[in-house]
Amino acid sequence: MADIINLPRVGISVFRGRINTDELVACVDKTEYSALSAGDKQLFQILISCGTIDTSSATLRSMIAGIFAAGATRTAMIAAASRTGSRAEELFGIGVALTHEDMAKARAS
Repeated sequence: MADIINLPRVGISVFRGRINTDELVACVDKTEYSALSAGDKQLFQILISCGTIDTSSATLRSMIAGIFAAGATRTAMIAAASRTGSRAEELFGIGVALTHEDMAKARAS
């Protein structure tokens, strides 16, 4: 049972956690970037200057979503920051894998 719940499945998407910011830069549409306000450009530059960004952070995802409205850049960034996940990760968090012992304890309780 643990093997099944830990299996990555189509339709379950989780954020990858820390990724290199160059992956996000590669997603930027030049026209969309040019249309940003000076403040949004500066905020984006600050975010990517860190080298990595934690895509599992709702705060950081919200900041990026506030910079780029719906469009090609935002869609590409979401795809770059996500991966197929397991039911265990969907329920309990990124990187979580249940053991057979975990399943036995759950059934016993």
